[in-house]
Amino acid sequence: MSSHPVTPDLRQSAPDQPIDRSFVRNSTWSMIGVGANAFVGIVLSPYVVRLLGVERFGVWALIFAILDYLWLFDLGFTPAIANLITRYLARREYIRINEVVNTAACYFAGLGLQNSRRRC
Repeated sequence: MSSHPVTPDLRQSAPDQPIDRSFVRNSTWSMIGVGANAFVGIVLSPYVVRLLGVERFGVWALIFAILDYLWLFDLGFTPAIANLITRYLARREYIRINEVVNTAACYFAGLGLQNSRRRC
């Protein structure tokens, strides 16, 4: 027997595969969505200021700023939950889906309770 450890030959790695069309399409739509969101925000802001008035617009902007701040507590759980659920659906692992949904519900309920206690 040989005393040398077996190491993988890195030169035989998978060949470079072309970028999948669905990846490019999805990335393009994602960028279009971000651009559309920015465009609508810029175009509608003067209208909303006229409609609400300066003071109410300030309150509206403050509420959305707080919501954006709270969005940081998501920590990427929402896309991770969607990813896990679709994987388990493909494998028909319904018990695992139940575990993911229950864990997510408990996390977000706890987060909501924690934030509600800060406000009181």
